[in-house]
Amino acid sequence: MNTTHLPLWFDAPLQSWGFASRFQRRTTGLFPTKSGVLGIVFAAMGLAKGSTAERDQLPLLAALTLRPDGSWAASTFKDCTHIGTMNR
Repeated sequence: MNTTHLPLWFDAPLQSWGFASRFQRRTTGLFPTKSGVLGIVFAAMGLAKGSTAERDQLPLLAALTLRPDGSWAASTFKDCTHIGTMNR
């Protein structure tokens, strides 16, 4: 069995990896979602969102396994960001 790994390290202040939103509530994960990582990889490859090149590459990269290694400590905090418009 031949397995190749590509380690990626995302390190920036106040990263937010949204994985679920329902109505006015948004949650964030402790690590990036697969779609978030693929979006970053596609952008680095210069593939425009919705382009034919992106559609050709998507099945190939979507078949890959994403696994956080757990060698880092993450923490979250809550802020009060309003989504949408407020009724006045």
